[in-house]
Amino acid sequence: MRLGILVQTATGRRFTLGARNLLGRASPAIRIDEPAVSAEHGVVFYEEGAWWYRDLGSTNGTWLDGEALRPGVRHRLTTNARLELGEPTERCQWRLAADEPPAARARAVASRGLQEASHGLLELTRGPASMLVFFDDRSQRWMAETEVARFPVEDQAVVQVHDESYVLELPPASAQTERTSRVRADPAPRVGAARLAMEVSAHEEQVSLEVHVGGGALPVPSRAHHYLLLLLARRRLADRRQGGSSAEHGWVHVEELAEQLKVSRQKVNLDVSRARRQLAEMGFADAVDLVERRPQAGQLRIGGVEWEVRSA
Repeated sequence: MRLGILVQTATGRRFTLGARNLLGRASPAIRIDEPAVSAEHGVVFYEEGAWWYRDLGSTNGTWLDGEALRPGVRHRLTTNARLELGEPTERCQWRLAADEPPAARARAVASRGLQEASHGLLELTRGPASMLVFFDDRSQRWMAETEVARFPVEDQAVVQVHDESYVLELPPASAQTERTSRVRADPAPRVGAARLAMEVSAHEEQVSLEVHVGGGALPVPSRAHHYLLLLLARRRLADRRQGGSSAEHGWVHVEELAEQLKVSRQKVNLDVSRARRQLAEMGFADAVDLVERRPQAGQLRIGGVEWEVRSA
């Protein structure tokens, strides 16, 4: 997946850009060890479908394509735009090598490690705990999900995962819409409109999955976590046969799934993450909905609108 890239001309150093990127000698994001550069010299950010630069009142100023910039005013950056920080020399020169919209990132406060989203899913794991951050295109908001809660989050929010705090760097909603339109000319497939068909071998050692959407069938490469999806599909089908409210069909406690699979609760949650990630990699805009979660109740169920389980 392509992202916005800033390159230092003299060294060839490349930096993947988040939604906001501080440049300077004291920056945790893009550190520039040059005497002419201020501690917090300027910021590169994504807004209104484009990349921009703002000088933060630096001591020695900034030049864009040879023109001195006014501090505090945003200036648009185009592909191969040349920024010179502190002095107009090659060693202080940077250029925008790619202008793709940014992806979500999380910066660890203690370790300063950087975690980037992959295919729209930002997964943070520390010890036994995990958090998923994703963009919900129905509400047009960023959401965070743990085993016990789901809640909206904003750019620069600080979240806690086990023993580590993370600062979230989240692009604006417009960037997510633009990224989808750049990657795909046709609408992305959606789990929420899909029929999930599973074929099970005689001894249930292998489960194959096809996702039927838009009149076509998309085969999903076989993985061990498909057995979890099989159990969830069977429960939802069984509940539907019993009648009652469809909103209550298919919910299974995580502890029950762990017992059936003879694995830990943590392994169940790991398989949920793997299943969602697999569909995200196939281009599903709502891959998180493959497995729905009731965090406070500790329950899971399979998503989609129709389910089929057959023997091979």
